Amino acid sequence: MNIKYFAGIDIGSNAIRLLLKRGYPDEPQLPLEKVQLIRVPIRLGEDVFIEGKISKTKRKHLISLMTAYREIMSIFDVVAYRACATSAMREATNGKKIVAEIEKSTGIKIDIITGKEEARLVGDIRLRLATPKNKSVLFVDVGGGSTELNLFSEGRLLSSGSFPIGTVRMLEGKVEDGIYEAFIDVLSKIAAEYEDIVVIGTGGNINKLVRLGENALSTEKERYISTADLHALFDELAPLEFTERMRRFNLKPDRADVIVPAAQIFLSVVDTLKAKGISVPTSGLADGIIDDLFTNYVKEQNSLEP
Repeated sequence: MNIKYFAGIDIGSNAIRLLLKRGYPDEPQLPLEKVQLIRVPIRLGEDVFIEGKISKTKRKHLISLMTAYREIMSIFDVVAYRACATSAMREATNGKKIVAEIEKSTGIKIDIITGKEEARLVGDIRLRLATPKNKSVLFVDVGGGSTELNLFSEGRLLSSGSFPIGTVRMLEGKVEDGIYEAFIDVLSKIAAEYEDIVVIGTGGNINKLVRLGENALSTEKERYISTADLHALFDELAPLEFTERMRRFNLKPDRADVIVPAAQIFLSVVDTLKAKGISVPTSGLADGIIDDLFTNYVKEQNSLEP
């Protein structure tokens, strides 16, 4: 069987992920299979949302990490990859300079993508197709620096948007005046037009929240947490001191602080939409990147056939 490996690199405001998957170009109907996921919490947003640029220390760490990721991709003979930088790199005054330095030093080309492109990639194609056509669906991806929304109705993408509201940005008190209100206003307009909306959440924090929920439902492809259980979990997490949150819920330091603002954002969504809960598939930006790569690779291979 013809097996090929693909890689997606998500350079976010909180962490930087490398996802490796294998696919079967001769049988593209078969699902892509996860081979490896590596997550390193460099947290670029700490620099950017306060100082406006990436510090020398984190620049050095970023170059070292990209060098390591390049070697890992080489071991797997990756045939196609894409590295996408989101909110923090978009806003860093030295973002383009660092991207150029990384490409020169490691050979890895990084695309600083727009919020719109990020929202498109997060709206995983396979999940869209799996959604009942008579349902209205809102994909919500909460990152360190921004939140992406993709609205589907009857199987069609109606709108997508990116808001500079993220977990690291909220922790640093750097959400600009009026932005959160505008976010709620958009959700209110969606709620007024569409009834019984299905909310699908992506990102590391909602995956952790759904695992922490006592009554969370889980299947092979997705998990689910009710709005009531998410409220109960938030009420338990929010009052705790950072270290107590780590101890009681067995959270890593880079998750224990951001999980509370993440829960707050998701609660704003479900409360405004009056949704019953959130479905949580195991996919995110890196999955969307690889889906795109695989689709384009298959098209190219088919075009080369005599």
